[in-house]
Amino acid sequence: MDYEGYYHEGNLRIPPCVHDRLDAMVERFGRYRSLNRWLDVGCGAGALMQAAVSRGWVTVGTEVAPTAADAVSREGFEVHLRMLEDAPLADESFDVVSIVEVVEHVADTDSLLRSVRRVLRPGGALYLTTPHGLGLSARTLGLAWSGVAPPEHLQLFSIKGLTALAERAGLRVRELHTHSANPHELVARLRPASSRPACDGVATRYKLNESLHSNRAGVVAKAAANTALDILRLGDTLKLTAERPP
Repeated sequence: MDYEGYYHEGNLRIPPCVHDRLDAMVERFGRYRSLNRWLDVGCGAGALMQAAVSRGWVTVGTEVAPTAADAVSREGFEVHLRMLEDAPLADESFDVVSIVEVVEHVADTDSLLRSVRRVLRPGGALYLTTPHGLGLSARTLGLAWSGVAPPEHLQLFSIKGLTALAERAGLRVRELHTHSANPHELVARLRPASSRPACDGVATRYKLNESLHSNRAGVVAKAAANTALDILRLGDTLKLTAERPP
């Protein structure tokens, strides 16, 4: 897929609730800080890099979409406009590598994860998220789910498949959670086609998260829903943490 025009002014703006979530995630990875270096693969609008910098990390990004790479570079970040496999990054030079909603776009995921292992220091961590091909929405909506989006999304992973991908690259899985579901999309897609409203999966997820994060009850409700989805292994998003063995 050509990513020349993938990012634009509209999707380079990140809602405040996303910044809050990324800040909390970066905080959890503080225990891996040694070299003080964080690599974000497919850095997009740079929101995760901003969260890491705000906590004192030195950050580097890779990106294949020129518009996004240019925008993040103008903010003063080091961004390589190329795949990780082709980026001039030294072996064992990062404490943390993040790959957020990227692997579903990649044809050769084994090559990508081998490159992650190469640039991670021994004992460093990979944080990876991707749509869950056996989550609630995938099971309920099938090919109508927004996560099924060829040619943008080339593949979807199950828990077993994502675990195997990490292990083939020589990484040790420490955590694998399944979180989130989009009730707006579920309800909209299940209505008869004649009365079905247009439903943008990304836009409705942002709106839902903004609504939930606006009050304490919403935050508690979201946490409870994610706990239940994780226990049932039905969340729409896989969240993996893996380590390069010491």
